[in-house]
Order: sequence, then structure tokens, then C-alpha cells
Amino acid sequence: APMKTPLLLLGALSALTTCLLAQSQPTPDEGAPNASGKKLPPPPPRVVRVLDADHNRVISAEEIANASSALLTLDKDGDGLLSREEFCGPPPPPPQQKRKSDQEKSGQRPPPKDPLIGALDADKDKSISATEITNAPTALAALDKNADGQLTPREFAPPPPRRKPHGPKGDSPTGAAPSPTPAAPTAE
Repeated sequence: APMKTPLLLLGALSALTTCLLAQSQPTPDEGAPNASGKKLPPPPPRVVRVLDADHNRVISAEEIANASSALLTLDKDGDGLLSREEFCGPPPPPPQQKRKSDQEKSGQRPPPKDPLIGALDADKDKSISATEITNAPTALAALDKNADGQLTPREFAPPPPRRKPHGPKGDSPTGAAPSPTPAAPTAE
């Protein structure tokens, strides 16, 4: 019986270690299928992850009030300001080069502007200065369109990219011809 206790303890520790290692694995990339085959949504941007401390996808009044100190956690080089890489993460790899005509045909557009970054980066210099970090609670409160004291993704997330309708020029996305505009009455 005395030999069973250490073996049971060793087995329990092994199982616990396996569980902890499995939880610490990186999450799959955006668009990567999960076990059920469905594509996963992209993770929130780095700045949203630090502002939304409880990770419930809502930046509460308390989180807005603590925005300055939360943003300072992103200042990895300790210079008192946040570079674009510090608040957004490393830039994505460059897309495959396409000829300009191919881009025009595919309807590709630059990514939509991010209201959260726009509010925090008041001077639009692509960095968040010490003054902007200090003013972060006021800047975030200005995004609260419905004045409920918190920010939901509808208030702080960039709009989804617009999709270009398919079909020949002048056709609606459903393929039906656009309705004619009534002619203005003529005076005789």
C-alpha cells in the first residue's frame, strides 16, 4: 500500500501537467478551422485585449476609467509612448503582389479605419503619446454613442469590409436589373 500513494500522486501530477500544457498552446490563426470544422473568428487586437480586462467583449465604465494604466502595460520599451507595433502587434506579412488592374477588378480596398485607435491616437501620428495615454478615458468615453457608460464592439470595432456586388456593371447583387428612375414631368 505505501508504494501506491507515490504512484497515484505521480499520475495525478502528470495529468495536471498535460492539462496545463494543453491550455497554454497558442490559439489557431484567424480563419483556421477548429475541431468542428468551423472557421474561428480573429482574436481581438492587442489594444482591445488589454482594455477589456475581463475579456467579455465589452469595455466597461471601470475598464474605461483604468484605460491609461492598461495601455501602459503595452509599453514594452518603457519610453512612455506606444508605437503602432506595441498597441497593434507586429504587422501582418505583406499580401502577395498583384497587378493594379487585378486589385481594381477584385474590389480590394484598404482595411477600414479603426475607431478605437482613431480615438486614442488623437493627433493621427500612428503612435499613442504619453498625453494620449493620459487622455485615454476621455477619448474612449467619446466613442460611447448610446451614453450607457460602456463600449460594445459596435461602438469600438472597425466596420466590416464592404463587399463589391457581383455581376455585370449596373446589375444589382441579385442579378435583377435596377429599377428605372421615373422621368420628371415635362412642362408643355
